[in-house]
Amino acid sequence: MEQVSQLSSKPARSHEWRLSTDACFLKFAHWRNGAASGSELAHGMYIPLSYARVLLEDDCTLGPKGGRIFSYERAVGYLVGSEFAELVKLGRVGTVGTSVEQLRDFGLQRAREGYNVMLGFETSDETPRERAVRARSRSAKKRPKVNAYSPPASQQQ
Repeated sequence: MEQVSQLSSKPARSHEWRLSTDACFLKFAHWRNGAASGSELAHGMYIPLSYARVLLEDDCTLGPKGGRIFSYERAVGYLVGSEFAELVKLGRVGTVGTSVEQLRDFGLQRAREGYNVMLGFETSDETPRERAVRARSRSAKKRPKVNAYSPPASQQQ
């Protein structure tokens, strides 16, 4: 993950800006009843790489025998799948200036080394702005209208 993060560059344009310089996230998966289902992604928590480093040094993750425990109760700054997916859809997390070919080559290298690899990329021609508008228009909850509040004339000074 460090190597992928090093591929990323600083944003030069507004649509390249991310919430964090973290290009990679760890997922701690939780399978209900101890079994993985092939039909859906496992539930779990998504943690930016920099946050994982902080947690590894923080006493909040220290277990009774000196090991580290990552759990919902101990790592309170995690994202759930729907939150992470929304940030990805809006382009708020991930690499900047990294080509699909660079990521593909990295993934193939890791696969040849025996690691499991999962890569995803978008092939759409839409602009980042068009993608953000589309993603927001599909939101389950519509944003409430904001009404300006004016106090009654008797309360205005």
